[in-house]
Amino acid sequence: MARPAEQPPRRLRMFASIAALGLACGVTPDPRIADEFFARLETPPVGWAPVPCSDREQRIESTRRMVHFAQDLRGYLREFDTPLPEQLQERLDRSDLLGPVDDLRCVMNDFQRLDRRIDPDALDVLGHLSNLYVLKARTLFARGEDRAAWDHVLGALRLYGHPVAPTMTKQLTLLPVLEALHGMLREHPVPPPTLRALVEAVDATLVPTPVRCAALRHELLEIAVGAFRVHFGQREREAVARRFGLHEAMRAWQQHRAGKHGHPLWDAWRDAYDAQVPRCEQQPFAHTVQAAAPAQSLLDLLHPPTGVDVRVASDRLNRAGPLVDAQVTMLAVLRVMALRDALGRDPTTTELALDFGRRPRNPWDGRYFTIGIAEGSITVTRGTYVRTLTIPEA
Repeated sequence: MARPAEQPPRRLRMFASIAALGLACGVTPDPRIADEFFARLETPPVGWAPVPCSDREQRIESTRRMVHFAQDLRGYLREFDTPLPEQLQERLDRSDLLGPVDDLRCVMNDFQRLDRRIDPDALDVLGHLSNLYVLKARTLFARGEDRAAWDHVLGALRLYGHPVAPTMTKQLTLLPVLEALHGMLREHPVPPPTLRALVEAVDATLVPTPVRCAALRHELLEIAVGAFRVHFGQREREAVARRFGLHEAMRAWQQHRAGKHGHPLWDAWRDAYDAQVPRCEQQPFAHTVQAAAPAQSLLDLLHPPTGVDVRVASDRLNRAGPLVDAQVTMLAVLRVMALRDALGRDPTTTELALDFGRRPRNPWDGRYFTIGIAEGSITVTRGTYVRTLTIPEA
């Protein structure tokens, strides 16, 4: 007796049914669009690797209260580091922020298993989460509890440590944390072990170029699903589920846009993708974005909503420039402070370069940073970027 054909998992069948609804909209699927999309989707992803989170369910429960607190914060505050209303300040005083920090990062990095319908979405409120740590640190500094305060500063930085590709959409929320840290370094003494811990924490926030390029590639593919999904069949649906994770794939397929655009828009999207993704790791980001300009202009003309989506995805590469400037500047200040504590004097430029190990470089324009030390101040230069800071006393 013949064995019945093996059935795909129920949830995957449900996903296929949702996706198949697009065939009812009166547009004939085009196999060329499907083939060209599939070829780009199936190219082995570099820099796109979820980090499995052990004890995930337990960690999710650990983070739920924190994420809800950050969502409440979003409803009250419009600017980073604004003093909290009294009721939120009391809630902050009662909250244990240090316990969930590793759980938050663990859940965010295991991104393919995230189900936004039921799991707390820490990435969505990452900037508000880090703000909570900064606000708690300020409260503790005001009470004279410096050691606990620095632990919370480290907690804010650890939220951004060892970033994975999906977190690129929120990585710029690190900038206010770094600016707050500059002020804290000026106002409060830092124990030597904490200085080195701060160096390691800021260094861990630097984003490898393959991860940024993987994030760009993923966003462009997600845009294609929203704009052209009527052309995709079972092969593409299953590949999207493997690539995005089932929950994110279903979310992409259920976008509000009809997803039934044809050749002209597809060709413009494909040209924008091909101008950026294949060479993203081999050239400065500014060149990558510039190469896509003709296709971007055509996208804007043919379908402005898709043009805006592609422009936003590409602009994340532009925004990497000021973020790396801020990260390298903070690293330079922290390393000088740590060397000053170890040597009993300001380090020389050579000693600082040796401490860095490798000369830092900004991936946006490919230029290297120049760091100079003179008379108690430090100057960080990269092209037109110049920032001079007084070296705080440790």
